[in-house]
Amino acid sequence: MPASNQPGSGPAHTVAEPWNSVPVRSAFRLRTCNTSLPTNTELERFGTFHHVFCSHPPREKQPSLLSRNGLSCTTHNRNDSTAHSHYVDPSATPTQWRPGVEIPKTIAFVDSLSTIGRLRFTTADNEKTYDPFRSPGPPYYSWFYRPAARLRATTGEVTAIERVGGSGSMAALRDWCRKCFHGEPAVIGKAVLQAPELRFIRTAAVMNKKAIEKATPPGLPELLSQLPDRVGNLDRCPFLAEGICWWSSQDLGARLDVGPGHVFVDQNRAIPYTSKTQDAENATLHVDVNDYFVIPSEELWERAGVRGQNVSASTLIASPRIEVGVDFQKRARRRDPQGIFGAPRHFSRRSAALDAKTARIR
Repeated sequence: MPASNQPGSGPAHTVAEPWNSVPVRSAFRLRTCNTSLPTNTELERFGTFHHVFCSHPPREKQPSLLSRNGLSCTTHNRNDSTAHSHYVDPSATPTQWRPGVEIPKTIAFVDSLSTIGRLRFTTADNEKTYDPFRSPGPPYYSWFYRPAARLRATTGEVTAIERVGGSGSMAALRDWCRKCFHGEPAVIGKAVLQAPELRFIRTAAVMNKKAIEKATPPGLPELLSQLPDRVGNLDRCPFLAEGICWWSSQDLGARLDVGPGHVFVDQNRAIPYTSKTQDAENATLHVDVNDYFVIPSEELWERAGVRGQNVSASTLIASPRIEVGVDFQKRARRRDPQGIFGAPRHFSRRSAALDAKTARIR
């Protein structure tokens, strides 16, 4: 189909049903168009990419909790194990990096260039990549790994729970949670779940009253106080019902010895990509998109002193400059009344900028 001279009028590359949308956009009749689909032998997998679109109110100077915590929730629940996404066998010595094409990746588009760096920093703080050797506490995502099992409970906490639930109730609770994790139905008496120690999430080895109050999810204490006598796991688990159990995640915050200290092997490794990245003196246009996710170790673990290694990141936080095939809400309203190419977020408020961005994907 001949390309139009109008900027941005060419059809987007990523269309759900091109055999329907292309005839509409090009004024061709559907019966005059032929659909050509590749066979299985013609397809070559070059990667798996998830897309996240982040937007925040203009008056907010920092990325919202929803942005950075939502990004963590998305990336850690998307695969079977983030540790196995980075390494062929995380327990092997030495570890062997998994090829970039096999690593599930996330591209997070942010609607403000000034937000990219801040979101990357807050994500690095969440994931303990910025200063991993001085981060004794567990990373954010591990708080939601089997919270009912209290895997990081102190001896005093276990004693207090068993004082309420009875001798051996902590072991029974962990077995109930383990079966849930493996998809096995089970029930347990409500007494152990109503211990005060289960009303908050353990975020550190030592927590004062203020930290406990901050780590108490709204609604969880009330739900635990109203449980039936026998409580089921899976869909009937109160922690899952309150959204504080990331059942699909297998990332518990495991540690991997690197250099003089350790890093969390299942962390989400996020890097920024902006126009400054592309225009830098040592910038390279890669043929393989997976190469954009490979960076020096000193850029990922900035204060860890781990040097001379190339490591694979799993998330790229970028501006719409690198996007392909995503059109914008404003363009949909102006030039696409049928909404064929509309997107859930708009990334630019200026018409000229929209034309420039969409013209690049013709």
